[in-house]
Amino acid sequence: MYTKPEDAKKFVELTGVDSLAVAIGTRHGHYSHVDKPELRIDLLEQIHEAVDIPLVLHGGSDNKDEEIRKTYQHGVAKINLSTDMKTAFFKQLRQNLIDNPDAYEPDQMMPSARAAAQVVVEGKMDLFNSTDKAELY
Repeated sequence: MYTKPEDAKKFVELTGVDSLAVAIGTRHGHYSHVDKPELRIDLLEQIHEAVDIPLVLHGGSDNKDEEIRKTYQHGVAKINLSTDMKTAFFKQLRQNLIDNPDAYEPDQMMPSARAAAQVVVEGKMDLFNSTDKAELY
């Protein structure tokens, strides 16, 4: 099911929302049990032309970089990628538990897991062209 540009326009006009999450082929969580997403950039372009507010992608994790990079060029201002970040965090945390079976203090286990998540976030910020843009907000 995809967002229809005419429905997006009508919804924005009737509600006055200041941002809109659109369905263009993403989904929340891991894609291991289903086909990888194929984003409908053509549909995103049509929605962006129909509404004049920032668009949101729910389920921005696990998408192809070349596709996700195009979304912010067509009105997407917020991309949710919690799954990618949490996957890196918990993968490193699990490795810490294997490497240090007797460790139990958070300051022994968490710093490298946080660093792994940070690497993912920094990479996504570069991909989304949002690095060094804090002063805009």
